[in-house]
Amino acid sequence: MTYTRAELEKELAALEQLAVKLLAEHEDPTYFWDTFAEEADHFTASVAPADWDWADERLADMLRRHGAPVRGASRATLQKHLDHLDALMPDMVRGSPTYELFAEAYLPREIYILDQAGEANGEWARERLREMLLKHGAMEFD
Repeated sequence: MTYTRAELEKELAALEQLAVKLLAEHEDPTYFWDTFAEEADHFTASVAPADWDWADERLADMLRRHGAPVRGASRATLQKHLDHLDALMPDMVRGSPTYELFAEAYLPREIYILDQAGEANGEWARERLREMLLKHGAMEFD
């Protein structure tokens, strides 16, 4: 069942109270996101397709105003993942006579890194991955 914007505003107010409470009680971003995301999922399930952009904007604004922790791993953590992948790349490239075989080995690692990067570091991680592909000659598979 979808709600009107007036009903959604009431749901947003309740979500905002929850966000404030969680941020005050828990320093661990994982706990905040696990709890908040569950409630936000209930909210977004009530939003009509015509209101999706409006609801996303309202949620993002609320989280920014209250200083919610940014989702995603730090660049230091991402760099560790990238360094590990960089060490594996020569064998993946050399051992893959076709793009399909290379992609089978590489893509799950890329997806994991980009998922961990989140919105805050996604573009930075994409650029590092592209540089790595070029460095190891993996772009030649295209």
